Amino acid sequence: SKLNVNDFVRIWRNFMFSKVNNQKMLEDCFYIRKKVFVEEQGVPEESEIDEYESESIHLIGYDNGQPVATARIRPINETTVKIERVAVTKSHRGQGMGRMLMQAVESLAKDEGFYVATMNAQCHAIPFYESLNFKMRGNIFLEEGIEHIEMTKKLTSLN
Repeated sequence: SKLNVNDFVRIWRNFMFSKVNNQKMLEDCFYIRKKVFVEEQGVPEESEIDEYESESIHLIGYDNGQPVATARIRPINETTVKIERVAVTKSHRGQGMGRMLMQAVESLAKDEGFYVATMNAQCHAIPFYESLNFKMRGNIFLEEGIEHIEMTKKLTSLN
């Protein structure tokens, strides 16, 4: 179903992304991730939350107060972040939410002083990330039984 301009006004008006800055927001991120990765994709719950949570910068998106989108960026050196745990709840897919989430992620990474983003993308999402100017690097590999490939992007001010 095609969205008309009123739908976009509705989405934008009720929707906001925030950098996570308290425990409640972080728990909202974990809630989305559990729904998407554990319940939908069958990732074991014990590997979903990992040792990098505290060093990562998390982003949360709410629609009318409901947590619906999340991602985290993890600094891997002075210039580069790894984008991880990108998730949009089923109810909010197909509305441009993933694109808005990724734009917010890139903007956050640039605000935090990083120039390059890398990620292990699920292969089904390659066209989506390519449309955001990410480039594939290396070969396909399995992570939690799901095919992934590394993708990277330079975060210039032009994007």
